[in-house]
Formats: sequence, structure tokens, C-alpha cells
Amino acid sequence: MIKFPETYPWWLRYATSIFAASVAWSLSWFFVHHGLRLHSSFMLTAVVITAWFGGFGPGVLTFVLTIPAQILLRDPINIWSIRGHSGWAGFCIYIVNAIVVCSLFRKRYYQKSHSTVSPVAVTGGWMWKFDPADGGTIETNSPEFPSLSITRTFAMWLETVHPDDREYLQKQIQQALSNGQFAARYHVVHNDGEVRLVSMFGVKINDNSLRRDYLIATCLEVGARENPEHLEWHALPLG
Repeated sequence: MIKFPETYPWWLRYATSIFAASVAWSLSWFFVHHGLRLHSSFMLTAVVITAWFGGFGPGVLTFVLTIPAQILLRDPINIWSIRGHSGWAGFCIYIVNAIVVCSLFRKRYYQKSHSTVSPVAVTGGWMWKFDPADGGTIETNSPEFPSLSITRTFAMWLETVHPDDREYLQKQIQQALSNGQFAARYHVVHNDGEVRLVSMFGVKINDNSLRRDYLIATCLEVGARENPEHLEWHALPLG
């Protein structure tokens, strides 16, 4: 099973959240005591920064840490109460905006942590990803250029496979969507007509944000390794 690492260590993400909330508290207190009511602006900015940097959890932590300041710095200041319709309206607007920001950046952080990982960073070869939605698409890239990829329909990718192996490979992929993992060998036909044997090792990944499963695999030309079946491979962060 591939475990995707966090983009940043958990302690750094949450430490950033606490620091940002503290700075927002300090700036808000300073300006409020000088007659400027900018507390919501500083606090929402802190939520945006920590949610962008660390994802949903740190963003929510910053939001929770700034709620007391939202109450204490409203007129009358230093009192645990919110008075008037305008006070409650501003408080509710802050809550809604903060929750929306955290939710939006949750998806961004999730996608970022996946896009910076290559499961073939150690073994060489290339990454292969199969999305079964809309008839199926195949995305491939190499560890040397992780930010560049080629996306084709499943039918177009299958044309690169030797005709004798296509039916077998289709069955292996369908079985992998059911049992969660697969290992297969097939022959690929290069543009110059050369036929090479490829070993593929893959697992099924559940994408909660898209609510569907897809397959991700390592592909190795056997000519590069004598016994690729005995290699251990892990997802590693790049960069």
C-alpha cells in the first residue's frame, strides 16, 4: 500500500497555525486600541495563510484560536459578549468565511501532497495512473520530470501494448479494481517498432475528494533490471 507523505511535517503546519493566530491577535489588539476596527481582516488573513500552507486542520485551529479575539475586541472591548445586530452579523460572517476558506484549501493541500510524490523515485521507470471514470484515462510520467505528464484515453494507451497482451492486461486491470492490487507483464511497442517487455506493479487508491477509486503503478522495462519482481518500492517526496 502506498502511503502519501504530508507536504510539510505536522508539527510545522500546526506551529505555523499558532504563530499566525498570535500575530493576528497582537495586530488586532494594537489597532483596536488605536481606534481602528480591523480585527476580522487580520484574523481571516491568518486563517487563509495557515489553510493554504497546512491544509484544513491548521486552518481550523487558527479559526478556533481567533474566536475569543473576535468576541473580546468588539465593542465594548474586553467583555465576553457580542452586542447589537451589526456585531452578530460581523461575527457570523467571519465564521462562514473562515469555514469556506478551510474547506477550499483542504482540497488544494490534498492535491498538492499527491502531485509531489512519485512511487518510482527509487526504482526508475515511470509512473502509471488509471482513472476508470468516463471510459478510463491513463496518465504517465517519469521521476526525472514529475511535473510533466501525458494523459490519454484508455483505448489510445492500449494501442501501445502488443496486440497479444491487450486482452490479458485489460483483465488484470479490472481485477485490480476489485482486489486492490496487481502485478502484470506485457510487451510495449515503441514508435520505432521495437518491442520491450514491461513489468507493472500497482495498487488501488481511494480518492475521498473525488469519491472514486483509481489505480497507480510502477512500470519498469525488464531490460533495465534483471528481476524487477523482487524490488521494493515506496512513495517518496520529490523536491
